[in-house]
Amino acid sequence: MVSRRPNSHCKVCDKMTYKRPSQIRAGKEFCSRHCAMIWRHTCGDKPGRKTKPAPRFRENNPAWKGGRYVEPGKGYVLIRMPEHHRARVNGYVLEHIVVMERKIGRRLRPGERVHHVNHKRDDNRPENLELYANHRDHWVEHHMADCQAARDAAASRKRRKDLGPE
Repeated sequence: MVSRRPNSHCKVCDKMTYKRPSQIRAGKEFCSRHCAMIWRHTCGDKPGRKTKPAPRFRENNPAWKGGRYVEPGKGYVLIRMPEHHRARVNGYVLEHIVVMERKIGRRLRPGERVHHVNHKRDDNRPENLELYANHRDHWVEHHMADCQAARDAAASRKRRKDLGPE
């Protein structure tokens, strides 16, 4: 009969587990898939290796883009600034907010909006950004005329329809 007593240590949580001799030879040094994924994520090496290389986070990762990326589907540029007061859970903040705060020399107040003059969300040059006190001021400046034109066009169509063919 085979002994099922724990015979190996997990490299991550140091838990004692039973491994078959073939698993030990193959380098299965973890108690679970979860621990194996933690090891691969933090160390970036193969489980059979005895030395621990440098962690592959941020600058050490070959896919690192310098802490800057464009938000998929929206087009806004985000930069890594985990200490920023407006940073998201992942540590990134919208670049146009940081640029505007540097331009005006203070933090943005709650409700203040930053507008891209040329409507290109990835163009965060200081001269391309405007600050509005609130969402309403921004909306009135840029969207109210469009809404009024659409309303007038709809009313004109309705009048023509009510008059009918003559």
